[in-house]
Amino acid sequence: WWLLSRVACGQPEGARRGGGNGILGGFRGKEAYGQSFVDEARILSSLHHPNIVSVIELGSDGGHLFIAMEYLDGHPLSTLLATLSEADQALEPELAAHIGAEACAALQAAHSHQDEEGTAAPIIHRDISPDNLFVTRDGGVKVIDFGIAKAEGRLSQTATGMMKGKMRYMAPEQMRRGTMDRRSDVFALGVVLWELLTARRLYGKCSDVEVTHRALAGDHAPPGRHVELPGALGEAVMRCLRVEPDERFASAAELDAALTAAVPQSAGVSDAKLGSLLW
Repeated sequence: WWLLSRVACGQPEGARRGGGNGILGGFRGKEAYGQSFVDEARILSSLHHPNIVSVIELGSDGGHLFIAMEYLDGHPLSTLLATLSEADQALEPELAAHIGAEACAALQAAHSHQDEEGTAAPIIHRDISPDNLFVTRDGGVKVIDFGIAKAEGRLSQTATGMMKGKMRYMAPEQMRRGTMDRRSDVFALGVVLWELLTARRLYGKCSDVEVTHRALAGDHAPPGRHVELPGALGEAVMRCLRVEPDERFASAAELDAALTAAVPQSAGVSDAKLGSLLW
Protein backbone atom coordinates (compact mmCIF):
# COMPACT_ATOMS: atom_id res chain seq x y z
CA TRP A 1 0.00 0.00 0.00
CA TRP A 2 1.17 3.51 -0.63
CA LEU A 3 0.08 7.13 -0.38
CA LEU A 4 1.33 9.92 -2.59
CA SER A 5 2.29 12.15 0.32
CA ARG A 6 5.17 14.62 0.24
CA VAL A 7 6.54 17.62 2.03
CA ALA A 8 6.00 20.80 0.09
CA CYS A 9 9.45 20.76 -1.53
CA GLY A 10 8.42 17.64 -3.41
CA GLN A 11 10.39 14.89 -1.64
CA PRO A 12 8.84 11.59 -0.49
CA GLU A 13 7.60 11.75 3.08
CA GLY A 14 7.04 8.01 3.33
CA ALA A 15 4.51 5.28 2.77
CA ARG A 16 1.18 5.44 4.58
CA ARG A 17 -2.28 4.04 4.12
CA GLY A 18 -4.58 6.64 2.70
CA GLY A 19 -5.48 8.59 -0.40
CA GLY A 20 -4.51 12.22 -0.12
CA ASN A 21 -1.69 14.69 -0.15
CA GLY A 22 -1.31 17.85 1.90
CA ILE A 23 1.16 20.63 2.66
CA LEU A 24 3.02 20.15 5.94
CA GLY A 25 2.42 22.82 8.54
CA GLY A 26 5.83 24.47 8.25
CA PHE A 27 5.21 25.27 4.58
CA ARG A 28 1.53 26.28 4.62
CA GLY A 29 2.22 29.98 4.99
CA LYS A 30 4.69 30.15 2.12
CA GLU A 31 2.99 31.28 -1.07
CA ALA A 32 5.44 29.58 -3.44
CA TYR A 33 4.75 26.17 -1.92
CA GLY A 34 1.02 26.70 -2.12
CA GLN A 35 1.32 27.70 -5.78
CA SER A 36 3.46 24.66 -6.56
CA PHE A 37 0.94 22.44 -4.81
CA VAL A 38 -1.94 23.87 -6.86
CA ASP A 39 0.18 23.61 -10.03
CA GLU A 40 0.62 19.87 -9.58
CA ALA A 41 -3.10 19.38 -9.03
CA ARG A 42 -3.93 21.40 -12.15
CA ILE A 43 -1.40 19.54 -14.26
CA LEU A 44 -2.54 16.11 -13.14
CA SER A 45 -6.21 17.07 -13.52
CA SER A 46 -5.57 17.90 -17.17
CA LEU A 47 -3.90 14.55 -17.87
CA HIS A 48 -6.13 11.54 -18.36
CA HIS A 49 -4.16 8.38 -19.08
CA PRO A 50 -4.15 4.91 -17.50
CA ASN A 51 -0.39 5.16 -16.88
CA ILE A 52 -0.59 8.50 -15.04
CA VAL A 53 -1.81 8.77 -11.46
CA SER A 54 -5.12 10.63 -11.42
CA VAL A 55 -6.42 13.45 -9.21
CA ILE A 56 -9.83 13.04 -7.64
CA GLU A 57 -10.12 16.41 -5.95
CA LEU A 58 -8.22 19.57 -5.05
CA GLY A 59 -9.76 21.22 -2.03
CA SER A 60 -9.28 23.13 1.19
CA ASP A 61 -10.04 21.91 4.70
CA GLY A 62 -9.86 24.53 7.41
CA GLY A 63 -7.77 26.71 5.17
CA HIS A 64 -5.33 23.89 4.37
CA LEU A 65 -4.98 22.76 0.76
CA PHE A 66 -5.14 19.07 -0.07
CA ILE A 67 -5.12 16.83 -3.14
CA ALA A 68 -7.16 13.63 -3.10
CA MET A 69 -5.49 11.23 -5.50
CA GLU A 70 -5.96 7.78 -6.93
CA TYR A 71 -5.09 5.05 -4.43
CA LEU A 72 -2.18 2.90 -5.61
CA ASP A 73 -1.53 -0.53 -4.13
CA GLY A 74 2.06 -1.46 -4.88
CA HIS A 75 5.59 -0.07 -4.75
CA PRO A 76 7.76 2.46 -6.56
CA LEU A 77 10.46 1.04 -8.81
CA SER A 78 13.07 2.21 -6.31
CA THR A 79 11.85 -0.49 -3.90
CA LEU A 80 11.98 -3.14 -6.63
CA LEU A 81 15.47 -2.03 -7.66
CA ALA A 82 16.72 -2.22 -4.08
CA THR A 83 15.40 -5.77 -3.79
CA LEU A 84 16.97 -6.81 -7.10
CA SER A 85 20.28 -5.25 -6.13
CA GLU A 86 20.36 -7.01 -2.76
CA ALA A 87 19.71 -10.32 -4.51
CA ASP A 88 22.23 -9.48 -7.27
CA GLN A 89 19.47 -10.32 -9.74
CA ALA A 90 18.68 -8.34 -12.88
CA LEU A 91 15.13 -7.94 -14.17
CA GLU A 92 14.16 -10.04 -17.17
CA PRO A 93 14.59 -7.96 -20.35
CA GLU A 94 10.94 -8.40 -21.37
CA LEU A 95 9.75 -7.09 -17.99
CA ALA A 96 12.11 -4.12 -18.09
CA ALA A 97 11.08 -3.31 -21.67
CA HIS A 98 7.40 -3.62 -20.73
CA ILE A 99 7.76 -1.25 -17.79
CA GLY A 100 9.68 1.16 -20.01
CA ALA A 101 7.02 1.02 -22.73
CA GLU A 102 4.24 1.71 -20.23
CA ALA A 103 6.18 4.70 -18.89
CA CYS A 104 6.69 5.88 -22.48
CA ALA A 105 2.93 5.82 -23.05
CA ALA A 106 2.43 8.07 -20.05
CA LEU A 107 5.17 10.48 -21.10
CA GLN A 108 3.89 10.64 -24.67
CA ALA A 109 0.47 11.67 -23.31
CA ALA A 110 2.07 14.41 -21.20
CA HIS A 111 4.36 15.61 -23.97
CA SER A 112 1.43 15.73 -26.44
CA HIS A 113 -0.86 17.56 -24.04
CA GLN A 114 -3.16 20.24 -25.45
CA ASP A 115 -5.01 23.01 -23.67
CA GLU A 116 -8.78 23.45 -23.73
CA GLU A 117 -8.56 25.28 -27.05
CA GLY A 118 -6.62 22.46 -28.68
CA THR A 119 -3.30 24.32 -28.68
CA ALA A 120 -0.17 22.31 -27.97
CA ALA A 121 0.75 22.66 -24.29
CA PRO A 122 3.39 19.98 -23.64
CA ILE A 123 4.11 18.93 -20.07
CA ILE A 124 7.70 17.88 -19.33
CA HIS A 125 7.96 15.83 -16.14
CA ARG A 126 11.60 16.77 -15.32
CA ASP A 127 11.85 14.25 -12.48
CA ILE A 128 11.54 10.77 -13.99
CA SER A 129 13.28 8.35 -11.62
CA PRO A 130 12.61 5.01 -9.89
CA ASP A 131 10.88 6.93 -7.09
CA ASN A 132 8.36 8.37 -9.54
CA LEU A 133 7.54 5.22 -11.51
CA PHE A 134 5.11 2.98 -9.65
CA VAL A 135 4.15 -0.67 -10.17
CA THR A 136 0.82 -1.83 -8.76
CA ARG A 137 -0.09 -5.29 -7.55
CA ASP A 138 -2.56 -5.67 -10.39
CA GLY A 139 0.24 -5.17 -12.92
CA GLY A 140 -0.15 -1.49 -13.70
CA VAL A 141 2.64 1.02 -14.28
CA LYS A 142 2.04 4.63 -13.24
CA VAL A 143 4.03 7.82 -13.60
CA ILE A 144 3.59 9.92 -10.45
CA ASP A 145 4.72 13.22 -8.93
CA PHE A 146 4.43 16.06 -11.43
CA GLY A 147 5.43 18.53 -8.70
CA ILE A 148 8.24 20.14 -10.71
CA ALA A 149 6.85 19.50 -14.18
CA LYS A 150 7.45 22.17 -16.81
CA ALA A 151 4.10 23.35 -18.16
CA GLU A 152 2.46 26.48 -19.51
CA GLY A 153 0.40 28.48 -17.03
CA ARG A 154 2.17 27.40 -13.84
CA LEU A 155 1.57 29.73 -10.91
CA SER A 156 5.09 29.03 -9.63
CA GLN A 157 8.19 29.23 -11.81
CA THR A 158 11.69 27.87 -11.26
CA ALA A 159 14.04 30.72 -10.40
CA THR A 160 16.79 31.49 -12.89
CA GLY A 161 19.84 29.37 -12.12
CA MET A 162 17.90 26.95 -9.91
CA MET A 163 18.11 23.26 -10.76
CA LYS A 164 15.30 20.91 -9.76
CA GLY A 165 15.21 17.15 -10.01
CA LYS A 166 17.41 14.21 -9.03
CA MET A 167 20.98 14.63 -10.22
CA ARG A 168 21.52 10.94 -11.10
CA TYR A 169 18.63 11.00 -13.59
CA MET A 170 19.09 14.46 -15.07
CA ALA A 171 19.76 15.02 -18.74
CA PRO A 172 22.92 17.03 -19.54
CA GLU A 173 20.88 20.05 -20.63
CA GLN A 174 19.07 20.01 -17.30
CA MET A 175 22.41 19.97 -15.48
CA ARG A 176 23.50 22.94 -17.59
CA ARG A 177 20.22 24.70 -16.73
CA GLY A 178 19.52 24.87 -20.43
CA THR A 179 16.33 24.46 -22.45
CA MET A 180 14.52 21.21 -21.70
CA ASP A 181 11.98 19.34 -23.80
CA ARG A 182 10.52 15.84 -24.07
CA ARG A 183 13.93 14.41 -24.93
CA SER A 184 15.08 15.33 -21.42
CA ASP A 185 12.48 12.93 -20.01
CA VAL A 186 13.65 10.30 -22.53
CA PHE A 187 17.18 10.60 -21.11
CA ALA A 188 15.94 10.12 -17.55
CA LEU A 189 13.88 7.08 -18.55
CA GLY A 190 17.00 5.69 -20.24
CA VAL A 191 18.83 5.84 -16.91
CA VAL A 192 15.95 4.03 -15.22
CA LEU A 193 15.97 1.33 -17.91
CA TRP A 194 19.74 0.88 -17.59
CA GLU A 195 19.33 0.32 -13.86
CA LEU A 196 16.36 -2.03 -14.27
CA LEU A 197 18.29 -4.19 -16.72
CA THR A 198 21.49 -4.38 -14.66
CA ALA A 199 20.21 -4.12 -11.05
CA ARG A 200 22.97 -1.53 -10.60
CA ARG A 201 23.08 2.22 -10.27
CA LEU A 202 24.34 3.84 -13.45
CA TYR A 203 26.73 6.11 -11.59
CA GLY A 204 27.49 3.76 -8.70
CA LYS A 205 28.72 5.65 -5.66
CA CYS A 206 29.93 8.70 -7.60
CA SER A 207 29.55 12.11 -6.03
CA ASP A 208 27.22 14.64 -7.64
CA VAL A 209 30.25 16.36 -9.18
CA GLU A 210 31.43 13.08 -10.70
CA VAL A 211 27.92 12.29 -11.92
CA THR A 212 27.81 15.66 -13.67
CA HIS A 213 31.18 15.11 -15.37
CA ARG A 214 30.17 11.65 -16.59
CA ALA A 215 26.77 12.74 -17.86
CA LEU A 216 28.19 15.74 -19.73
CA ALA A 217 30.91 13.54 -21.25
CA GLY A 218 28.51 10.75 -22.18
CA ASP A 219 30.57 8.35 -20.07
CA HIS A 220 28.10 5.46 -19.76
CA ALA A 221 28.95 1.78 -20.03
CA PRO A 222 26.48 -0.26 -22.14
CA PRO A 223 24.13 -2.34 -19.97
CA GLY A 224 25.20 -5.41 -21.95
CA ARG A 225 28.59 -5.16 -20.27
CA HIS A 226 26.97 -6.33 -17.04
CA VAL A 227 24.16 -8.64 -18.17
CA GLU A 228 23.16 -10.65 -21.21
CA LEU A 229 20.38 -8.96 -23.15
CA PRO A 230 19.21 -8.41 -26.75
CA GLY A 231 21.64 -6.14 -28.57
CA ALA A 232 18.88 -3.90 -29.88
CA LEU A 233 17.63 -3.31 -26.34
CA GLY A 234 21.06 -2.21 -25.15
CA GLU A 235 21.36 0.06 -28.18
CA ALA A 236 17.98 1.65 -27.42
CA VAL A 237 19.02 2.40 -23.85
CA MET A 238 22.34 3.89 -24.95
CA ARG A 239 20.60 6.08 -27.51
CA CYS A 240 18.50 7.54 -24.69
CA LEU A 241 21.72 8.48 -22.89
CA ARG A 242 23.31 10.51 -25.69
CA VAL A 243 24.61 13.89 -24.56
CA GLU A 244 23.03 15.81 -27.41
CA PRO A 245 19.19 15.76 -27.42
CA ASP A 246 19.13 15.56 -31.24
CA GLU A 247 20.89 12.20 -31.05
CA ARG A 248 18.31 10.65 -28.72
CA PHE A 249 14.88 9.34 -29.63
CA ALA A 250 12.81 12.32 -30.71
CA SER A 251 9.87 11.27 -28.55
CA ALA A 252 8.72 8.79 -25.94
CA ALA A 253 6.64 7.15 -28.67
CA GLU A 254 9.81 6.44 -30.68
CA LEU A 255 11.45 4.88 -27.63
CA ASP A 256 8.31 2.83 -27.00
CA ALA A 257 8.47 1.43 -30.54
CA ALA A 258 12.19 0.67 -30.21
CA LEU A 259 11.69 -1.23 -26.94
CA THR A 260 8.90 -3.34 -28.43
CA ALA A 261 10.93 -4.04 -31.56
CA ALA A 262 13.96 -5.05 -29.47
CA VAL A 263 11.96 -7.36 -27.21
CA PRO A 264 8.71 -8.31 -29.00
CA GLN A 265 7.61 -10.59 -26.14
CA SER A 266 7.45 -7.53 -23.86
CA ALA A 267 4.14 -6.61 -25.50
CA GLY A 268 2.68 -9.87 -24.20
CA VAL A 269 3.72 -9.48 -20.56
CA SER A 270 0.61 -10.17 -18.48
CA ASP A 271 -0.57 -8.00 -15.62
CA ALA A 272 -0.27 -11.04 -13.36
CA LYS A 273 3.40 -11.56 -14.24
CA LEU A 274 4.26 -7.93 -13.61
CA GLY A 275 2.25 -7.84 -10.40
CA SER A 276 4.01 -10.97 -9.17
CA LEU A 277 7.20 -8.94 -8.82
CA LEU A 278 5.67 -7.37 -5.71
CA TRP A 279 5.30 -9.01 -2.36
